[in-house]
Amino acid sequence: VSYALSEADKKNLDYVIASSESRLRLYTTNPDAGFGSRGRTDTFVEVNTDLLTDDNAGYLSLLFSSGALQKEGSLHEIMADSKDYAAELGRRLRERIYDDVIPDLAEAIADARDLEDPTKDELDETYRMALIKLYRLLFIAYAEDEGFLPRHNPRYERRSLKAKAHELHDLRQEGIEFDERSTTHWDDVMELARAIHDGHSEWSLPEYNGRLLSSDEDISEAGAKLAEIELTDDQFGPVLANLLIDESEAD
Repeated sequence: VSYALSEADKKNLDYVIASSESRLRLYTTNPDAGFGSRGRTDTFVEVNTDLLTDDNAGYLSLLFSSGALQKEGSLHEIMADSKDYAAELGRRLRERIYDDVIPDLAEAIADARDLEDPTKDELDETYRMALIKLYRLLFIAYAEDEGFLPRHNPRYERRSLKAKAHELHDLRQEGIEFDERSTTHWDDVMELARAIHDGHSEWSLPEYNGRLLSSDEDISEAGAKLAEIELTDDQFGPVLANLLIDESEAD
């Protein structure tokens, strides 16, 4: 792909189309294209023709036809829309974090710590714990999305944050309430963070050993405090769902 893109640059071509069995991929030579923000070899649109039904077969012409690749073609319209969608997605995520995730998470952590009449220092510490938890979740989500974590290992995949998001989405769609006694979702996420930090041979995880995921009090006081508490599913489940699931997609 790198060679093909290099040759396309020399010939002032905008796109490279690659095929492998039933898969077609469209790469752009423009690093600022609307597909995404990764490197050129990792930024592409893919269609698996074996999976296309009669209802969505039109994607082939919308993405790969000569007309689609013209300056005013359908591909350019799709790319422009993708930039708008990404911006809107980011705005909704920020709103969910500030309006729902952090306030609800901090309140749940304070409750788990039995802080009925907390001091300012205890409130500050609780807020730091909530931020560390949020940063961990965002870090893992980003690492999974960028392919830095072994998403093709089935044992990791079953325990990944992406799998948890699908689980929460299904619970929401089915109208199932979160359990008020179980701590399954908290335990799953804590185990995932520990596995990434310490390494896990069965999940193909090398040792990360970074400050963000540490539960060592000498390294991260907030991380150590998080390891001492548990949030029930009815406390942590909604927080996790609000962070990982975009409401427009859930609908």
